[in-house]
Amino acid sequence: MALSFNPKKMKGLGSPGQSLLEQDLSDPYNAWKSTPNPDSTAGILQVLQPSIDQGLRLFTGQTAPSPNLRSRARQTVLGALKTYKPNMGTLRTHVVNAMQGMR
Repeated sequence: MALSFNPKKMKGLGSPGQSLLEQDLSDPYNAWKSTPNPDSTAGILQVLQPSIDQGLRLFTGQTAPSPNLRSRARQTVLGALKTYKPNMGTLRTHVVNAMQGMR
């Protein structure tokens, strides 16, 4: 019996009504999502900074990256925030995974 792969049958980790968004990120993320402005953007980037640092270490190998690389990482994270789906996984995982392109 051969196994088949059907991507249409794949489902996220959570059910449609179940959010996997971490509790400590919920308020900053929801504030940014409802009103993306400089203040809410600064707030979500601040609470995601440990994840940004983790992604930089993992994918660039640098523990003290240049300001240009940090700026690129923040831009990557802002792009990832736009594609995040709370019922599909955690925000921290989504952010770190999005940074793989920085290798």
